[in-house]
This record gives sequence, structure tokens and C-alpha cells, in this order.
Amino acid sequence: MPECGTGDNLAQRRSRIHYAALVAGLPVSRVSNLLLPRDHGGPYSGVLTYYDPALGACGMTNNAGDAIAAVSHVIFDAVKVGTNPNANPLCGKKIRATKGGKSIDLTVVDRCTGCQPKDIDVTRSVFKDLANIDEGRVPVEWSWLEDVPRGASAI
Repeated sequence: MPECGTGDNLAQRRSRIHYAALVAGLPVSRVSNLLLPRDHGGPYSGVLTYYDPALGACGMTNNAGDAIAAVSHVIFDAVKVGTNPNANPLCGKKIRATKGGKSIDLTVVDRCTGCQPKDIDVTRSVFKDLANIDEGRVPVEWSWLEDVPRGASAI
């Protein structure tokens, strides 16, 4: 059982509060000010950009309001299994992106061919949550929130 105030306990409490707010019909922000974890790889400093998602490399169709990310093709391809990108072990993994005291948790659903190794590409709505959309490209820090294959955490 985690001690009071530990990350797991805090995450569970936030999750219950988030769920209760949703059930009550209250607006819930997906942006917080959480620390970047260091136990699964990261934090990494890269560039945050945005794109209009559709059918991603992981085989999922997403829209502009989803809290998703595309990681660099360098990372995505370093851990691929076979030739089907839908089977990539990074698909569905969680990352946390932080910019200017704001953080948001994202799900990896795509591969960014124009990204350098530590860059991430997100939806317009996520970009707007973290930065001014008119900037287009801004510095960002991010970390993996769960275990990933070695090639993805050793960039």
C-alpha cells in the first residue's frame, strides 16, 4: 500500500476526483502542473509541434480534440516489431509533456517523420493547452509514464 502523498496515491485520488467531476457534469481540465517522472525514461527536451490527426501509424483514427502524440520516427522505428506499425510496442504508451508550468498526459498513437529524436507532435487542442498556437514550434520537456522498450528510452 503506497504511503499517503506518494505519486500512486495522489494519482488515484486525482482520478477519483476527475471521475466524480465528469459524472456531476462539471468541466474538467486535462492540463495540470505535474512533475516529469524520471523512472521510465526522460525527461527529454525537444520541440513541440502540432498536426491534424487521422489514421495514425498505430492503426487508430483520432481527431483534433484528442490528447494524443506522435513520437519521432527515430524512436518509433527503433523498437518496431516486424513490418506492421500497428504492432509497435510504443502504441498506446503514455507520456507527459510539460511547457511553462503546464503539463498534460498523452497517448502515443503515431509516428512523426519530420521530428528530431526528442520532438513530439500533438493535436492542435493539446498544443493550445500548452502554448500559443501562433508560435507553431516551441520547446517542450516530456517523459515516458510507463515502461517502454530500451531503444525508446535511451535516446
